[in-house]
Amino acid sequence: MKSFISAFLLFLFFINDAYAADGRCDDDFEIGNYELVNKIRLSRTSFEYTYKMEITNTSPTRLKNIMVWVGISGTQTDIQFITNSVKFDSIEKNETKQSLNSFTLQTNRATPLDLNNDLEVAIGCYAPIVFTDTKGNEILFFMNKLYVDFHNDPNNSTFITITDNKNPTNKDLNNFPVITNNFIEIVPLISNFPDYSIDVNYTESPYRVLLFSNGETEWTTFVNHLDKGYIEFKPNPQATEDKIIFALVRRNP
Repeated sequence: MKSFISAFLLFLFFINDAYAADGRCDDDFEIGNYELVNKIRLSRTSFEYTYKMEITNTSPTRLKNIMVWVGISGTQTDIQFITNSVKFDSIEKNETKQSLNSFTLQTNRATPLDLNNDLEVAIGCYAPIVFTDTKGNEILFFMNKLYVDFHNDPNNSTFITITDNKNPTNKDLNNFPVITNNFIEIVPLISNFPDYSIDVNYTESPYRVLLFSNGETEWTTFVNHLDKGYIEFKPNPQATEDKIIFALVRRNP
């Protein structure tokens, strides 16, 4: 089963039509305003326009690694793209953000362009597989939405397990109280595991993140978004023997 799931997911990832059907995030966002950031006259009748765009996250959770591809709908054959994609970083639910970069197109004045009606977009993103531990911390395991959709489909077999209350023997947990229930263990059930990152919506702000690897514990770097109550980090998968085992710890009182 492990090899079948791995092969099937790789098949989906490389087939564009399947990716469009299962891995896109179009329904998770609303397209907002387009801001003109540059205009160049190329000739008497042709112009080059550069825009940034806004999107709003309408999904029930934070989304990350967002990429929007822009194209022309209908029969607007006189419009050509110089660059046709923009990216966003993490966007909270109900939050609106402007793109980090811009897209550029060329058009003829004889072909009027209505951005809201003439543009079509395709959106890709990282979405989370969510797990809540016994102490109320919410673990968000982010990866390409293709894999998240597959994992959440009741007709498919899961390819990842997340559990808590793991307790590897180590000296560090004797020195630091844990915020998680001992350890969280994330186990991929497929080879060629995709790129990922981990967020934790915590009940108590952690002092350190303790990673368990090769029978030893080590500290891993993390970013603490204190204003939003979550941390994000990405442990090295080679260092964890295909398992990701970590605990959030706090400073001794």
